Amino acid sequence: MDPKLATFISASDGTAAQAELEVILAQVRPLISRITAGSQAPDDDLQDTLQHLIRILWECRASPEHREIRDFARYSSVIASHIRKQRIRSQNPIRWNLSDSLRYLIKDDKSPIGIWKEESGSQVCGYREWMGRPSESSEQLAQLINSNAGDIDQDFQDLPSTIEFIFNRIGHPLKFNDLVSIVFQLRRIRELIFVSDSPDTGSPGVELVDSSETPDQRIEWREFLTRVWGEIETLPRYQKIAYLLNFTSANGETEVFVKFGVAGIREIGKTLQLTEAHFQRAWSELEIVGSSEALTQYDEKFAILWMQLPLKDTVIAAILETDRQKVINLRKSAVERIARRMRGQENRVPDL
Repeated sequence: MDPKLATFISASDGTAAQAELEVILAQVRPLISRITAGSQAPDDDLQDTLQHLIRILWECRASPEHREIRDFARYSSVIASHIRKQRIRSQNPIRWNLSDSLRYLIKDDKSPIGIWKEESGSQVCGYREWMGRPSESSEQLAQLINSNAGDIDQDFQDLPSTIEFIFNRIGHPLKFNDLVSIVFQLRRIRELIFVSDSPDTGSPGVELVDSSETPDQRIEWREFLTRVWGEIETLPRYQKIAYLLNFTSANGETEVFVKFGVAGIREIGKTLQLTEAHFQRAWSELEIVGSSEALTQYDEKFAILWMQLPLKDTVIAAILETDRQKVINLRKSAVERIARRMRGQENRVPDL
């Protein structure tokens, strides 16, 4: 246990403990404020973090042997970062997941595209031979940012080819946020619509298209997703891990289950049944320093892992201590099993 918490935990009564609690929170408040300052609602995020810490500290006092925090400052920073990111994600979840997907592709060693920082600190991306150059502005860039995807004869649903199309078109590095904006615009992403992605297999899938849903359609799709989730829960454990940690439908939008009220983040984490060894290998692969020490509860650890989804197959392979092809095979088996069992049900995927 962090020595800074000792006086609070050993306080003789509630009044004395409350006084110590206020001292502890005053010490970490500047740190939390710095982390949440970039949020669109910094005061709310600060208060949410403090409320979370207050609850955890009282739990530590009540049962210190079951709730151990070794570094309270680090723990506080992890929680504050998580709350801030959750707010950003909730305000524009599709754009956030698109950004995650782009980072996932660019950071792949085999990708011809790289990412680096310019002098201002902004992240810049472009072909690897451009690395070190600052971002630039050009007429071609302006045209893409303001473009109508319908005016360009190109399929923008494949991310790697879309990225290369953009850099071939502009011919220079650009800020990562601008890349996200351009891809978002070219793909005309508006909201989630669910369709069968394979007429041959009936595999449940998700597309992002420009459309709107009626209340009846939303209810129908919630029922469909509930059936899909029921099948996911019956998957063998490693198939489930390979399937959910790199969810290939909805551009990795695992949150479809959360958004439609089918399964919460805690429930998704629970069904995966990850062990401490799994988390340790995940932290190592993802280079997340301190998470295994600062967080002691399963739900909190999975919340941090949730923010990294979708994971690369190489990362999942390391977590499961196997190879990448085995992970691909596990996920393929999971998809085929779900599709087969869904076909056996009377109701089919709704037509939109």
